[in-house]
Formats: sequence, C-alpha cells, structure tokens
Amino acid sequence: MQAMTGQLNILIAEDSDDDYEFLTRAIKRSDFATSTVSRARTGQELIDEVTGLVKTDAPKPDLILLDLNMPGVDGREALTHLKNNVDTRAIPVVIMTTSNSEQDLRSCYLGGANSYVQKPLDFSELVEAVDSITKYWFDTVLLPSSYANR
Repeated sequence: MQAMTGQLNILIAEDSDDDYEFLTRAIKRSDFATSTVSRARTGQELIDEVTGLVKTDAPKPDLILLDLNMPGVDGREALTHLKNNVDTRAIPVVIMTTSNSEQDLRSCYLGGANSYVQKPLDFSELVEAVDSITKYWFDTVLLPSSYANR
C-alpha cells in the first residue's frame, strides 16, 4: 500500500463554468498544483469519460470532485453508476455541492460517496477545502498499489 505521489489526475464533474474555474484555481493554489485537471460537464459525460479510460487501460482519475446538480444524468446517478461498476468503484469520489440537505447527504453516502463537502462561497475557504481534500486523499490515506496509476 502506498500514498499517492507524482502526477495526479483530478476529474471535476461540474456544469457551472464559474464553479469549475474556482475549483481549478483552488487546486492550482494547493500543494497539488502540478495535478492534471479535467472536466465533465454532465453526469453522462463523467460516466462516458471514466468508462472510456477503463476500456483503453488509460490512467483513471485519482480523484473525482462531483457536483450533484447537473443537467441530464445528475451527480447522484453518476455516483451510483461509478460505484456499482467493479472497474471504477475504487476511485475516490468527493461530492462538492451547495446542498446541505440531509436527504442528499444520506443518499450520497449510501450510494458510495467517499466524502461530502458543501462548497464554500468564499474563495479562500474553497482553497482551504480543496487543499484539505487533496492532502487527505493524496498524502494521508493509503490506496492499494494496484490502484495507483503510477
């Protein structure tokens, strides 16, 4: 088992251009500024992208930041799909949403979410939240070496 090191792949599933930009800027200010950041604008796009990576044996995301409220296939449905698929269920998925609904919290954790974070409205608080998330998933926890893309 090993902590994640080297080039990290973060996939942000977010339909809002502003929220995506803020998250990307927050990552660039974190200790993981060299991470590769990619985007899916809908839950279906997220599912298609991750499934495509699995099929081609390309590196999977090391972390997915998932918004719940997206058009079409929303974050809840995408989470269910990813966590019910043996090839993608080990990818850490952190819900990042404006919702603090108890129903959303329960359904996401029951659906396999690894963490649930309410998006801070203040940019400096968002930077702190993203830094905490990335440090936790890339420095603190251990993932099986067979999972690591490196």
